[in-house]
Amino acid sequence: MLISESEYDALHAWGRDFIDDHCIERRDAEAALPGKAPGSTYTWMFYLRRGLYDASFATGVAKMFIHRIAKDRGKRPFQLAGLESGAVPLLTGISQAASILYGMDINVFSVRQERKKYGLLNLIEGRPLSGVPVIIVDDLCNSSKSMRRCYDACMQEGLPVARQAFCLVNKVNKGVHSDKRVVTDMYLPDHIEMLSLYDLDDFNLFNPSH
Repeated sequence: MLISESEYDALHAWGRDFIDDHCIERRDAEAALPGKAPGSTYTWMFYLRRGLYDASFATGVAKMFIHRIAKDRGKRPFQLAGLESGAVPLLTGISQAASILYGMDINVFSVRQERKKYGLLNLIEGRPLSGVPVIIVDDLCNSSKSMRRCYDACMQEGLPVARQAFCLVNKVNKGVHSDKRVVTDMYLPDHIEMLSLYDLDDFNLFNPSH
């Protein structure tokens, strides 16, 4: 049996507190973390795999995902895909929890950072189902091009991509970023709706550059 709205709300609050306590590194300006761009620094960063490798957190995320997808897609079939390595624990956690808790068989596969240079020269790990819509998942969105790379790989392989995508944290602030960006990823086509569990406002974080 799927969780109720009240159970979802309680689980959502618990997950927010878990991320706040365990999956965000906050620093003073004097001890800022090195950034991606040369010379840049961060005073906060998400490390969501600290949660996704925790069984209780991963199970909670899977329950919330299934609750959200059931509301948006009903019983329409889907499969999940994400770019390695960030999406792999999310894919695995959802697939296993769905099977154990609900008897749901959700097919998942991952997209490699780059095509293998030997053997089968494969770009995809796993067994994607032909003709079944792919929901792209990741731990963060509006953050990098990882979802777009997964989307491009699916299109290249002739796999249909669903009109929904899913992430744990959407790196936007309501009222600062456009309403359109709050429900989409800036690197994905605009028709793909982003179903996210949290945004920066949930953690009192602000970053106008994202």
